[in-house]
Amino acid sequence: MKYIASLLISLCLISCNKKSEETPIVEKRSFPKSKSFYAHDSSFSIELSPIFQQLRFAGTDTLQTMYGSAFQDTYIMENDSLLLMISIATFNDEMFEKRPYQKVYESSMNNFLHAMNAKQTSKQVSKKKLGKDHIKGERFYYALTQDGKSFYGVSEMYHVKNTLHHIAIISSKKQVFTQSDDIALAFHSYMPR
Repeated sequence: MKYIASLLISLCLISCNKKSEETPIVEKRSFPKSKSFYAHDSSFSIELSPIFQQLRFAGTDTLQTMYGSAFQDTYIMENDSLLLMISIATFNDEMFEKRPYQKVYESSMNNFLHAMNAKQTSKQVSKKKLGKDHIKGERFYYALTQDGKSFYGVSEMYHVKNTLHHIAIISSKKQVFTQSDDIALAFHSYMPR
């Protein structure tokens, strides 16, 4: 899991496009008790149940892109069977002016998956209400093997102005993505700013 975490911290960037369909999640959940967590620069907020409350700021990296440098802040929580990673990459304004956000999501996810040697299994459009507006994002499902163990992951990406938000949860148990209220709370409550 440490190997996966180090790969996750150094990722998230650029190039490809596929169409996706919107599939809303309509199932009602009862969320566990949680604590609010805010990014050190207030770029996002999230409600964390006890299993994720060890989320911490892991650092800032400078990434080189075809549109210049980007600055990426990474937050991480990991244990033997579960990993939560949030990265916020800030690009110059040209990045989203010259490319549709779907292409940025797709290429960033391709780089992320390639670095982890993971295979995407499906994707869908996701939405968040940000103030009076709705922002569209994409949700990606994937699988990977590390040291002979199978892992499963779900990521969501959103952009606000010139910032790309990526929240990823990876688990050794595939069923937690449909059964865990803790994971549902993390994805549901994640709010870019």
